[in-house]
Amino acid sequence: MHKDNDRHMLVSDAIHKAVRQLINSGHEVTRKATISTLEKLRQNEKEPYLSDIYRDASLMVRNGKI
Repeated sequence: MHKDNDRHMLVSDAIHKAVRQLINSGHEVTRKATISTLEKLRQNEKEPYLSDIYRDASLMVRNGKI
């Protein structure tokens, strides 16, 4: 259970990072823009585990789980 909570926190942090990037760059925060930013972060991530975190975050936003 502890690992699930850690993973949920990392997914939450990933979504927060994507939203902050959109805000800081002056873009509107929309579902589509957030997903796009998360996908870019995933593609640029070298660590496989963190890449999976960005994928999970993108799927959560895409499926309306948040």
